[in-house]
Amino acid sequence: MTRKRNTMKASELNGLFIYHDQKKGTIFYDIFTGRAFIITSSDVQKYLVYTSMLPISILLSFSVLSIFKTGFLFAILLFLVLFITTEIYFRITYFYRLPELENWKPQKKNLFAYLQENYSIRRLLLLVLMLLLLSGLIFLYANHMQMTGFNLYSSYLIAILCLAAALFILAAVLLKKKN
Repeated sequence: MTRKRNTMKASELNGLFIYHDQKKGTIFYDIFTGRAFIITSSDVQKYLVYTSMLPISILLSFSVLSIFKTGFLFAILLFLVLFITTEIYFRITYFYRLPELENWKPQKKNLFAYLQENYSIRRLLLLVLMLLLLSGLIFLYANHMQMTGFNLYSSYLIAILCLAAALFILAAVLLKKKN
């Protein structure tokens, strides 16, 4: 007995750089080159691999940090090398082989509106809670390990960025409830 795979259609993709056009279908807009590519349903699985590169790069770099007891700066550099390498590889092997749209300009997306349209209040509040926890854990870890210098300041910077992201998403939730 064969099992039917749950495959995602191109029209079901969402993201900051994904646009849906009535005539052309699902479009990915590359902000670095200003080029637009059409994503068909047969290309969706490869696109999903592309979207998982950032979390995988983060996990690998911090796994190396914790396993080999390397410095925080080394983990950040490893993350940048992994991410840039996979980004270039995927652009060459995937995006530049997709059909390209000439002279296509995207409509501007507001991040507040995007969060409000695509996510429920419950999901956004869960994200706010997780970001607040992450911010607090990073702060506590930096103090517990008695970090100094660059490691301390970079940890505090990451904790502050997590806190700012939580407040930004919380503002989107409050605006969504207000509307």
